[in-house]
Amino acid sequence: VEMVIEDVSDSAFYDMAWVEDAELGRGYLLLSDSSSTGKVWRYETGGGLVPIGKSLYLDQSGCRSNFWTSCGEQARSGSKGLAVQALKDEDRFDIGSLIIVEGGEKRIVRLEKDGARTPLVLNIPSLCDGKESMRLSSPGKVVYTPFGDLLFTDTVQCQEQIGNGTETSLITRTGLFRVKEVLNSPSIAFHQSRAAHKWTMEQMIEHHPEVSVEVAYIGMETISSVVVGKDVTSLFISGGSVM
Repeated sequence: VEMVIEDVSDSAFYDMAWVEDAELGRGYLLLSDSSSTGKVWRYETGGGLVPIGKSLYLDQSGCRSNFWTSCGEQARSGSKGLAVQALKDEDRFDIGSLIIVEGGEKRIVRLEKDGARTPLVLNIPSLCDGKESMRLSSPGKVVYTPFGDLLFTDTVQCQEQIGNGTETSLITRTGLFRVKEVLNSPSIAFHQSRAAHKWTMEQMIEHHPEVSVEVAYIGMETISSVVVGKDVTSLFISGGSVM
């Protein structure tokens, strides 16, 4: 066991992803920091006699615009889940584009080669009433499947009526959602990235008319991990407080 990153003050590491760089001929580990506005750290070895070690890969990886969240004021508005979207027709699943859950921006994006951040998910079906579409509330884990689908979690607070009276209580619900064939989502250009922070579903649909999010599973207050089984048709979900 080797300690790869330490002495990073006030960090709250949330997720990791391994990325293979075909040009370098080696891979590196990315670690997502959900604290403050967020950072993504890169750790790698190689490159000669001296290990490369830790370096900052992305700054403000979860919150930059101050449009959906007051960046820096919220304790956990940084980046959360990480995944690699494999290249089309590529046999390996560690070569491709990085997908990032942006906690403060309340969206999931794909990091393009030119640095643009293409929005992949903005809204989900409501977990409270099951009818209206709502902006992501507290997105967390993200998984890219061998079929090119994107799985992700979101946690919301819902008001639930107590008995037949007028009193309500606040309950926590977490859902697992799916976007089919997210690899077909068209990329935006770098100069569009700033404006895309303010996108609503109206602009999202204009950019990608076929975009659709469906509920894959709901039944836990919290979901801590999601793994695709070896047969690629099974999902294993861990969490707490089955509803």
